[in-house]
Amino acid sequence: MLSKEILERHYVRLIVVMIVLGIFAALAVVYYLRVERAPDYKQMRAYRLSLITGELLRDIYLQAAAETEARRVLLRLQKDEALKSAAPKVAECNTKMEDPAFRTKKNVATCNRLFLIEKDSRFDPPTIEAVFEEIIVGPCKFARTIREARALKCLPAS
Repeated sequence: MLSKEILERHYVRLIVVMIVLGIFAALAVVYYLRVERAPDYKQMRAYRLSLITGELLRDIYLQAAAETEARRVLLRLQKDEALKSAAPKVAECNTKMEDPAFRTKKNVATCNRLFLIEKDSRFDPPTIEAVFEEIIVGPCKFARTIREARALKCLPAS
């Protein structure tokens, strides 16, 4: 049998090891919570803007204006194409809607959806400010954690 002194020394060593492991676990949790939490959009935007000169900001704004105009033209073409492809169906629905039996059934919902192309928000062009923001902070939208934001140069490395 082991003596009482030897058992006490082993218990003390065991307690010291448990305390050290507890401290390491606490430090790991603190590090994880600090680095793996979601980044703040305002901080990322401020950091990205601090890296850009005034002249470059003006150039980016002009680029955003040009891109907005290009998107507006493209979206208008897509909307016109959608309206052209829906035109035969709309004409068919117009003739069917004259029939009272058709109007009283559930078929009306399918015809009403065709008229919504004109109001579809997918065809609304973005504003210049939205495109400008997209250019400045665009990559940062993909950062889910602070570590990822630092890797994308959206936050300082500290």
